[in-house]
Order: sequence, then structure tokens, then C-alpha cells
Amino acid sequence: MCGRAHVVPLAGARLRPGRERNGDRGRSTRGHGPGRRPARKAKGGRSVSAAKGPTFEVFTLFPEAITAFASAGLLGKAVERGIVGLHCTNFRDFATDKHRTVDDTPFGGGPGMVLRPEPVVAALEAVERARGPMHRVLLDPSGRTFDQRMARRFSTYRRIALLCGRYEGFDARVRDHHVDECVSLGDFVLNGGEVAALAIIEAVFRLCEGALGNPASVEVESHADAGGGTLLEAPQYTRPATFAGREVPPVLRTGDHGAIAAWRAKKARERTWLSRPELRRVPAWSADTELFVAVPAGSNLVTAGLGEVLRNFEVKGLFGVGQGESDFALAAAQTVGGRPSVSSFRTPAQLRRRMRKQFEGPVGFVWVDPSAPFLRGVTGPVAPAPARDVVGGYLRDVLAAVGAQTPRAVVVAVDPQAETWQGQAGVVAVEPEDPVGLAVAAEIAKAPSPQDPAGWLQHVLAVVRAAWPS
Repeated sequence: MCGRAHVVPLAGARLRPGRERNGDRGRSTRGHGPGRRPARKAKGGRSVSAAKGPTFEVFTLFPEAITAFASAGLLGKAVERGIVGLHCTNFRDFATDKHRTVDDTPFGGGPGMVLRPEPVVAALEAVERARGPMHRVLLDPSGRTFDQRMARRFSTYRRIALLCGRYEGFDARVRDHHVDECVSLGDFVLNGGEVAALAIIEAVFRLCEGALGNPASVEVESHADAGGGTLLEAPQYTRPATFAGREVPPVLRTGDHGAIAAWRAKKARERTWLSRPELRRVPAWSADTELFVAVPAGSNLVTAGLGEVLRNFEVKGLFGVGQGESDFALAAAQTVGGRPSVSSFRTPAQLRRRMRKQFEGPVGFVWVDPSAPFLRGVTGPVAPAPARDVVGGYLRDVLAAVGAQTPRAVVVAVDPQAETWQGQAGVVAVEPEDPVGLAVAAEIAKAPSPQDPAGWLQHVLAVVRAAWPS
């Protein structure tokens, strides 16, 4: 027996006549009712005081595998301090023959051995008589996949039984009539349930008050709740600032907590959409959401062919921003042929005020730097483009994060002057490693002449349009 995790054999405990339950699946309160039970003395065991958080009852043929892991690290400290409780019970202690047999050949033939129901149910009944009711979880590859939501639910239970199978698994009558739910770690098979039990214990105990040194750790890590689903954690860096020629992102060394928080929020969304897009749930935009393009008033993007590109993507308006705005409207209108409409503004702030007033609702702004090397097809090998639904979902997600959820209009601002747009409230920048930037770079890399302004803008708009309904 490990000094911190208790292996309680409950020797001699057996099922009493009439004690076997039938059809008790779906019980919602067993093992986590109000209040704490007083400490009990298990038959053949030792007194175990109640824990502040859940108590895990692990049923296994290899208790030493559980106790060895549970005696180390933060889990061992949590058990020692009474934050969580942990007991192991060996199925063999409830076998009825001198060889302590717990398995037998399957009816109907087939490979392997099956765990008999008698010692399993006897162990469950004996532990409940000794220490009280518990929420029974059978660990099986066919169960529901364990995730962070389930971990949070388990952290609210008083007592949790984790049944670890071996061989070909449990007799089906155990699953059908003597457990509350079946849980799997994923679509793969292990030799036994002990690793799965330890993974569940590790995920649950760290959510309990006092288990971690810094409670904020569970609020910002992967799979923490966030608007629109859950997010993976943003990249983390430590010293040295430069390693193998690669530097820590400069924003993390500025001391600007607001800028750092914004960077981490955006990077968390990037990582989630590129690695686990199914974790995010963002509302679709209306097909009526209007698209606009803003360029510097003296931009070389206003060239022959621009009007056709804008019309092909149903752009509703072209805006000139900055110095020279007084001459922009006439020249651009002649170039694009009168459609779409052309307007000019002295500053981005003036444009944003006008758009929000006109649409009486949220307006999204996407800033693209046309001079960025990753968008000019000059960065060497190009990463594969993310799927269209990933690009569109990410763009909707980051705009929602800056206050433009289901916007009435979206403005794509193409401007090499970073200070004009970067850091502006409600503006999302397209960057090399985000799904939009990767998709644009991949499209431009295919173009025979990426320096053609109208052709370049066509690729940008094609990617941004992924946010609209197909």
C-alpha cells in the first residue's frame, strides 16, 4: 500500500442475498448527494477521512499501478492534504475460489477471457456498504469520449468509481445493470483501464480548489470555456529570448498586459482553428452581410481590372483613406467604371464612424498589409491552405471577439501603413500564421504574376469570402 493512496481490500466482504441491483442505470444523484458522510472503517482496511473534493474508488486487478502514480507530484500532495480521496480495490479479493479466479472463457467462443460479473459486482457492493454510494464509471473503448466538460462534471461528484477492465473486458451484465455510464479516452484500445483511470483522475483533481498552486491555470489553459466553445491554449515561451535563431514574439517582452492578452487570445483562436476546429461554435453570417474594400487614397491598387474584380466579389463600395482623399473619388470612379460606389475619408476613424452609423450595428474590419512578404509570394515554401470552412470560421470568430459578431458589413482594409490600422479597436489583422494569412499566401503562390494589384486583391477577397454562407 502506498503511503498516500489507500489500497483497501475489504477482505471477506461478499454480496448478501437480495442485494444485487437490476436496471439501475441512469441514476443521477448516487455518490454526489448533499453533505459529507463521516469517516468509515472499511472491513479489513483502515479508517479513511472524507476529502474536500471527489473521492476516487478505483477497481482494478493491478492496484499498484494506480498507487505508484498517485504517490507522486501534485496528485500525491492533493491526496495527502485531503483535497481529493483515492482508494484502490482489487477484484481478486472478491473471488470465491482458492485460485482467486476473476475471469472465464466467453460464451459462444472467441479469443481471450472475460471478467466474471460476480467478483466485480461484489466489490462494488462491498465498497458502497463500507464507504457510501458512488457514481459508477466503467472504462471501455465503446464508451463516450472523455473531455474537459466531463472532467468538470466529475469534479462536482462526491465519490466516483472507476472500473478498470482487462482481457476482453467485463461481462456485459456489469455494463448493462451495475454502472451509471461508460467512458473512453478515445478511439484506440489499451491493455487495461488503469491508464484511462489515471488520466481521468489527473484531469478531475486539478479542477478542485487548492489542487494547483495558481488557480488561474485552469482558466487559461486548453479546453477552458470561451465564447463560442472552447479554445486551445496560446503558445508559451520562456528564456532564452533567442534560441537556435528563433526569437520570442516581441509583444511578450513589452510588459503591455493588454497587448499581451490580445495576442494570446488571437493565437489561441489560430491554434484551435488550425488544429481542432470542431471545438469552436460560431454563428453563421447572413448572406446579406455586405463587403467593402478600403485602400490608401494614393494606392496603386486602383488600376485597370480593379472594377471587374470588385464586381465579381459583389463588393458594395470602394473607400480611399488618408492623404489625397479629395482626388481619390473622381479618379477611382473613372477607373472602376462607376460600380461599385466610391467614397473617401481622411482617417480610418472617420470611416469606422460612418460605417457604424450607416449600418446601425456591428461592422467588421479586416486589415491586410499588401507589402508583407508572406502575402507577396516571396517567402519560399508555402504551407498548405486550410479548408474553406476553417478559414471562414476563424474569420467570423476573431471578428466576433472584437465586437463584430454577425456583422452587417465587413471592410477589407488593404494598407501598407501599419500604424493606420494596427491596434485599432475592432480591427483584425491578417498575419502569416493565421488561417486567413495561410490561405491567401497559398492562393498567391499559385498566381503566375502575384505583383499584379488587381489579381492580388482578387486572391484576398476570394479567401475573405469564405466567411459568408456558401
